[in-house]
Amino acid sequence: MYPMNKNDILKKKRNGALDAICTQLDMLMQASQPYTDPQLNRCKLAKLLHTNEKYLRDCIHLYKQGATVNEYLNNLRLEYACQLLLHPTDDYTIESIAVASGFNSRSVFHTLFRQHYGHTPDEYRRQNRQPDDAADQ
Repeated sequence: MYPMNKNDILKKKRNGALDAICTQLDMLMQASQPYTDPQLNRCKLAKLLHTNEKYLRDCIHLYKQGATVNEYLNNLRLEYACQLLLHPTDDYTIESIAVASGFNSRSVFHTLFRQHYGHTPDEYRRQNRQPDDAADQ
């Protein structure tokens, strides 16, 4: 085996840093759900993680299926919206779900939801929500 050159050492160090950032990112998203803040962007997220925007962008691109930061945040928002849509005892309006999930606009929420799931939020709710009857029995 050949000895590692300077570029290999730097690359290994950088990947280790990206691993650490990604772990922090996952923990932050699970613990405090900052993606529900519609003002959250790459700059603010990098500050929350005490890193720079480039490392954050590289981390998300490398570990989150090649997504951009905005795509990553919107995917988390859509997943959260699905949880709210399917909640059996709460009848949130679609607009309140969009806002609670971190979207600034109902139309953007609808567009992204339809692109991601192939249905509108209303259709998704009707097709996937379990009736509350099971809780009554």
